[in-house]
Amino acid sequence: MKKQIVLWGIVALLSSTAMQAKDNGNDKKPEKMVTTELKELPAQLKNKGGKTENVKIQLTVGAMDGQLDMDKLQKEITYTNAKGEKKTASGEDVSMVTFTYDSVEYRMLSCPNKLKLDAGSSTPKYIFLKLEVDGTRLRLLRYYQVSTSKINGNELKSVSRKYVLRKSNDTYLMPEIKDFKKDMTEFFSDCQGLVFKLSKNQLVKKDMVQITNFYNSECK
Repeated sequence: MKKQIVLWGIVALLSSTAMQAKDNGNDKKPEKMVTTELKELPAQLKNKGGKTENVKIQLTVGAMDGQLDMDKLQKEITYTNAKGEKKTASGEDVSMVTFTYDSVEYRMLSCPNKLKLDAGSSTPKYIFLKLEVDGTRLRLLRYYQVSTSKINGNELKSVSRKYVLRKSNDTYLMPEIKDFKKDMTEFFSDCQGLVFKLSKNQLVKKDMVQITNFYNSECK
């Protein structure tokens, strides 16, 4: 008798699960899910003239994971100024925006888009890149390359984080794994000490911070 009760319980549970799956699946148009939310945080905005302004920056973050939407942040900055006016600025107007999110400081530096990053229907003239290492002769920046795909009507985003090097003479390089050594030795041809380390694999792709610091301190 107990075996029959357990068996009927299992059958009922499976039937309930199957009905729920059917209701949430192919026979019903999936509802549009809200995947992002907006947050406002204190920030410092530095314009092209060098003037710094305290503002509240508007950030788009993932509703589930809390991750910043870097794709939007690279294109333009939306903020509220001290007068309560809501404004949007591109890299043509702003040189840097600094804020802290989730205990991490973000310094978004406006750069001429010489690498043609974020090339969609129209490539932006300027793009905001995250400043990882500052230096007088070389800066290490971060570009967030976003690709989208759709599965069952839901939009999924994948993000690749790529390093960008910017010299003080405004030349840029985004090194790729395939041609890393070749591209880097050409880019740093003005510093034979660094070229030697790269050619001997003493410095490799994972050492981008060390490479940047070496160039700033040792290369003249």
